[in-house]
Amino acid sequence: MLNFEVFKSPLNPELPTVEESSFKVGVSKPHKDIFYNTLDYLRLAPNEVVHIGDRLYNDITGAKKCGLK
Repeated sequence: MLNFEVFKSPLNPELPTVEESSFKVGVSKPHKDIFYNTLDYLRLAPNEVVHIGDRLYNDITGAKKCGLK
């Protein structure tokens, strides 16, 4: 079962937007596994991804620990 929703970005339709459910993964942000799980799904390295979030600790701190920008 997929844990992700992939859709076109409203800001740039050529870029995919991915949302992952922490409930389905079994961990929540800022746990590194939720970020690494998404990177594995996308087959991308952390330096190839931009993470956008609105909560400093959960979104930004967790993503930075995994090498996301």
